[in-house]
Amino acid sequence: MTSADSAGCLMTLSSVCFSYAKEEVLHDISLEIRPGRIIGVIGDNGLGKSTLFYYRTFFSDFDESQARQLLLSYSLPEGRALSRFSKGQASLLCLILALSRRSKLYLMDEPLAGIDPYFKKDIRRFLLEHMPEGSTLVMSTHLLRELEFLLDEFILITHGQAVLHDAEAIRQTYGLSVEQYYLKEAPHG
Repeated sequence: MTSADSAGCLMTLSSVCFSYAKEEVLHDISLEIRPGRIIGVIGDNGLGKSTLFYYRTFFSDFDESQARQLLLSYSLPEGRALSRFSKGQASLLCLILALSRRSKLYLMDEPLAGIDPYFKKDIRRFLLEHMPEGSTLVMSTHLLRELEFLLDEFILITHGQAVLHDAEAIRQTYGLSVEQYYLKEAPHG
């Protein structure tokens, strides 16, 4: 995996493979992630969605004042142990912490799990307000029906392969939602 500003891409994956023990999870994945997009990573459990994400412990581009402002705006108390938050509050806290970085690329694993319906309804505005202009969010999700409106593109992972699709082209060409396309095209079981 490399960062690539040259060809208008934030990140390029070229022939990426990954195995757990002797079982190959990802096989020869090649993708280009372009700026200014919201991209879903979808597929059945255990097929490698989370494996695509690489995390670091500390970030030099973390904006503490942004984090404090967002915590206050969404009534999340500073200093409370994560274990004392509800699932939705913990998800919102993680989203706030991630968006308090000044990054061009955000990789998130199920960032909206447990978030209340009112916040989900307004999530696009939240993301557009708090992500730096031209940045890209790549997130894994099973909430296809609820988050369909967010996706510009999606990466469909099936049995070791990953293909990037334009969500609007799928809607226009096939007359299907992302979820319908996934259920029709992805081999399951």
